[in-house]
Amino acid sequence: MKTLDGYMRGINLGHWISQYGDKGKEHWDSYITESDFARIAEWGLDHIRLPVDYMLFERDEQPGVFLESGLQYIDFALDCCKKHGLNMILDLHHTPGFFFGDKFNKDKNNLFTDRNQQLRFLNIWKMFANRYKNENDNLIFELLNELVLEDTEPWNKLWPEAAAEIEKISPTRRIIVGSNLWNAIEQLKNLTVVDDPNIIYNFHCYAPFLFTHQRAAWDPNMFSYQRSVTYPMHTAEHQEFFEKNDPYLMEQYDIIDIHAMEDFFKPAVDFMKTSGHPLYCGEFGVYNVADMDSTLRWHSDIISLFNKYGIGRAVWSYKGFSRITEPDGSYNKPLVEILAR
Repeated sequence: MKTLDGYMRGINLGHWISQYGDKGKEHWDSYITESDFARIAEWGLDHIRLPVDYMLFERDEQPGVFLESGLQYIDFALDCCKKHGLNMILDLHHTPGFFFGDKFNKDKNNLFTDRNQQLRFLNIWKMFANRYKNENDNLIFELLNELVLEDTEPWNKLWPEAAAEIEKISPTRRIIVGSNLWNAIEQLKNLTVVDDPNIIYNFHCYAPFLFTHQRAAWDPNMFSYQRSVTYPMHTAEHQEFFEKNDPYLMEQYDIIDIHAMEDFFKPAVDFMKTSGHPLYCGEFGVYNVADMDSTLRWHSDIISLFNKYGIGRAVWSYKGFSRITEPDGSYNKPLVEILAR
């Protein structure tokens, strides 16, 4: 199977220039600095995934006017990557007319019904293609984070159009295309497969969700279930939760361990075999309330599977969600050693 040389061991720089709330320049100037890129390289990782929200560089009242004051942070990240021997994935985390957090809100998420929003989306990627056309394989474009649609077909019409516009300007630029329903692994089969070696397909992995997102305050189902969850996970201990919801339908297993996780990976492995394209996992990780021993075991198992099947990946996230970097600036050496395997 094909692999993504240079994009096998990565980390997300989440909540810097994406999902930053009401923060602005002071946050952008200080949350991530060059020393962070140097540290990531020292850890033995080979790339970063850079989530970016369009509001950083474009205003709704002035569509098509791109602000250097925001774009400079992307330039800075790319320069730091090159200086420290890292590659970079530029991920459009929030585009005009679509944000994964709005789920099925058709008033906010109108990218697939409003042609003007689609043109803005295409223009953003044409701008990036022109701006970075002299970059080589050190830069990959990821068209959109965590698509959420009732049907994949509108995306199957839009993403090839975006890829074609990029390739007119930057013919060899590699492009990442994600699956539907928050980049669900079982949705990969619904993506249009094209005969284009520059296209890379993408999924995210937070299974079992009850473990990786336990007690997450932004998810009412997770937050309402206040029991601690360990890994490997014995499902009988959490029947109260499974009776109400199970996002990954994993209650069929008595124990969710590496064997269950390998079963979970089967749609990805099948997709690689049938499509002939490499796969990338743009996000995986464990929320920082989980116990550390379980966190290390889960990451060790999932890294083993990524390596077994040659799947490139980027953990979520350098700061905030996980316990990779602690609030005091220190980092979790055992976890980092697993991520760099």
